[in-house]
Amino acid sequence: MKEQIVTMLECLGRDLNSTIPTIRGLDSLKPSDLLSVQHTKDELTKTVDDKMAEVTILTKQIAALYARLDTPTSEQCPLSTGQVCGVEELIKEENLLQLKEEKLQLEIMKTNNMAKVHNNAKIE
Repeated sequence: MKEQIVTMLECLGRDLNSTIPTIRGLDSLKPSDLLSVQHTKDELTKTVDDKMAEVTILTKQIAALYARLDTPTSEQCPLSTGQVCGVEELIKEENLLQLKEEKLQLEIMKTNNMAKVHNNAKIE
């Protein structure tokens, strides 16, 4: 169970020592501690699954925005197109934040483009 928790913490990019200081003592757990450790493992599993789902949705939304905005491949963020790493790495906080920022920038571009189209239609 310790290995599973450590693996999930690494997937999330979290530091073992700062996240769960008591986990270092897992080799000498008492039976009464097992429920707490199991709860921690279940929470981490849920967090990993939630973040993987979020990354999948974000990357699909970003790809759709790239297509809608007709963004050339050379101008697309390599992280959001899967050229840099897989989903396992994208769930780390720093990568997930970059994906969210990229989506926000694309949404702003889409809004600006819509405003231009709307204004041009008014002029005509």
